[in-house]
Amino acid sequence: MKTLSRTMILLSSLALSGCATLFGGGTSQTVNLIPSDGKTHKVSINAPGQAEYDTEIPTSIPVNKSRKDIVVTVHEDDHVKQDTNIVESKMDSWFLGDVVALSLLSSSIDCLSGAAWRYDDNVTIEVTPKDGTEADKKTADAQQADALAAEREAGGDR
Repeated sequence: MKTLSRTMILLSSLALSGCATLFGGGTSQTVNLIPSDGKTHKVSINAPGQAEYDTEIPTSIPVNKSRKDIVVTVHEDDHVKQDTNIVESKMDSWFLGDVVALSLLSSSIDCLSGAAWRYDDNVTIEVTPKDGTEADKKTADAQQADALAAEREAGGDR
């Protein structure tokens, strides 16, 4: 009798859990955000099921799987422009196990829990440099002042 009970519990657990939930890593994952220029930048993260928050990249963020995309906004500073990057949600290949098994119950569970979806593990966040950053402008201004001073000195020798 105990064996029958254990078997029923095991079969019920499998029936109530989808393939993506069991084999696709569950309902959450970690996403690595890597800036395209390799430098540290401040960003805002807007991920499904979480309040928007600020952090710095490169970083790893824990997220709940969802069919909704993650929005990463690079903050503007002296060197980079504000830029928005989308981390797209994709269907988890393990979800196809539900479809092949024709299991409406487990595929519904995977969809509702978010396990039917996933994000790329490593995402490059595009960072757009400003044309003529403040440092470049100061250098150009200093060079122009030096050129004017040299011109004045040269003009005084005539």
